[in-house]
Amino acid sequence: MHRKFEGFLSIILGIAGLILWLIPSIGICVSILGLLLGMKAYGSLSKHLGISGIIINVIALILTVLRSGLIALLT
Repeated sequence: MHRKFEGFLSIILGIAGLILWLIPSIGICVSILGLLLGMKAYGSLSKHLGISGIIINVIALILTVLRSGLIALLT
């Protein structure tokens, strides 16, 4: 897979993770996949796309984990 495409896909998955953080099981999967693609893209020439994807996916992952922790705490 082309590294630039991986960086762009990481950003797209990060945005999807920000939308899907309300459904923890899906949000975690999407965010981790996007984070892995962002780290893979960071090792190539498209570092900016990789960094952007990593940041967005980390934010989505934190929101998802906080949401699932809040659900577990309240039940």
